[in-house]
Amino acid sequence: MLRRKFVVIIYIALLAFISVFTFYKIQERDYINKLNNSNLSLDAYKVTFKDNPTFEDVFNKIHNDKKIKNIQMHLTNPQQPQITYFYGKGDFATPPMDSGDFFSDADFSTNVSVAVVGKNIVKQLYTPKDQSYLKMGNKYIPVIGVMGDKYTSKLDNKIFLTCPIKKSQELHLKGYQVKLDGKAKLDPDTLKKELSLTTVQLVTPKNILVPKQSWIGKHKWEVVALVAVVIGVIFEMVIWITLSRKQYLEAIFMNKTPERFVFEQWEYYALFTGLGSILGTLIGLFSVNLETYRWVLTYLGIIYILANILFYLLMQAKVKTFKKN
Repeated sequence: MLRRKFVVIIYIALLAFISVFTFYKIQERDYINKLNNSNLSLDAYKVTFKDNPTFEDVFNKIHNDKKIKNIQMHLTNPQQPQITYFYGKGDFATPPMDSGDFFSDADFSTNVSVAVVGKNIVKQLYTPKDQSYLKMGNKYIPVIGVMGDKYTSKLDNKIFLTCPIKKSQELHLKGYQVKLDGKAKLDPDTLKKELSLTTVQLVTPKNILVPKQSWIGKHKWEVVALVAVVIGVIFEMVIWITLSRKQYLEAIFMNKTPERFVFEQWEYYALFTGLGSILGTLIGLFSVNLETYRWVLTYLGIIYILANILFYLLMQAKVKTFKKN
């Protein structure tokens, strides 16, 4: 009996560890997807304007609008998808930096364009002394930072540029893809009203009916793993209940009621599966770096509660069959 309970602890601990590791892989995949999308969040919008304003008109409107805070704007010519003009206001999300710095407020209000490039662009830079430059046409643009980390992504080949004031007065939005993202989720109605937009659409549509665009579609193997964990918990529960006939006969011999037997079995089940869950979760959390524990703890907590309820009900049903036999 003791040996079987020890096996249960180890088995449930393994399932809990798999759960933690799976949530880590979900986090990792989401992070890489974000880097592939120029570090834009899932709440970023692609927008179109009613008129054809200049870059300067839009920059000034965002800068002076008190309702729009902590925002970044990406302007990309589809013919040059590698290059994006970047504008930011307030506290906006910055990509991982391999070296140097990302843009500051001062970089958006000068007549000198500066660049932040992906780590794969470094080999193209011209570095005469301490300052690196990116040659674009017949101009050399100072590079203030290099983006990148241990993961490989499309961001490694990306070039972000600030638009100098003089050029922003000449360039118009027509022909550019415009994307907006906030530190917190932006309100599409506010954007539409304040910036005179005709359309505001999510860059990544949240449509669970389209597999390639849905969360499930992007994490299908992780979903399979989480479902397998649930199946594994049910399998262990069924084995426990199936092998409980001997304990039932012993309990009846000791004049215990069937109700008492069911309750004691549930107590043991709750205790040892709980210990296994805690053990596996702790090992998992110490093994990988999760940004938040909320989702994995919620997942494991729900499984534990539902498994205990199901165990009690199934054990009651099983005892009825024991009594008949």
